[in-house]
Amino acid sequence: IEALTLAAMVKRNIMHASCLYEKELCDIVVAKKSASMDATAEKELLDRASSLVAALNTKLKALESDIGAEGSMSEDVYELALYHRNTIAPAMHDLREVVDALEVIVPSSIWPYPTYGDMLYSVR
Repeated sequence: IEALTLAAMVKRNIMHASCLYEKELCDIVVAKKSASMDATAEKELLDRASSLVAALNTKLKALESDIGAEGSMSEDVYELALYHRNTIAPAMHDLREVVDALEVIVPSSIWPYPTYGDMLYSVR
């Protein structure tokens, strides 16, 4: 359930928000270049965002593949538990690392979920 939830959150919300941020950066780079302005900082941010979105896509596909492979496995509970520990959990961790890196650079106005800071400082 957790792996399916993570994959759904990434596909439905995080990928979209990250791509919106990329588009925003692209628009800024194009506008600054057309005005003969230096867009080095924005281009570096765009390169970082683009690299992370590519990694997000790769890690998401890997997790989905691992989830799909579970269907062809035997129904032995111990074997399934080992598969989840040794394959699914690490794939979730790898995907989550990319999500965490994106959360730091995508503006909170675009990010679809509360940030760690939002949650930490909203507790009363």
